[in-house]
Amino acid sequence: RVINCCKMASSSGKYHLQLSSKAIRSAVYCDMDTFFGGWLVLQQRLDGSVNFTRTWLEYRNGFGTVGESTEFWLGLELLHQLTTSGQYELLVELKNEAGKYG
Repeated sequence: RVINCCKMASSSGKYHLQLSSKAIRSAVYCDMDTFFGGWLVLQQRLDGSVNFTRTWLEYRNGFGTVGESTEFWLGLELLHQLTTSGQYELLVELKNEAGKYG
């Protein structure tokens, strides 16, 4: 079972997710502000500083640096571990360059 830190976090920030099936801890960003909070951010693109044209292996393992104002992709393996451990909701939030919806 995966221990989801976003269910216990009190503020937005970088946390560590424990994959209890393996002795692995993964850095994740928990958004506690958007739509009442509790969202684990899977991907964040802000300014194009990270190239998202990657190999399959990089998408499987994840890339970038997890943080509030950084670009990253958590990885398909972590996403698989999360979604096979319980039920989740998915929120897709799209904003333009000015940070506005639509």
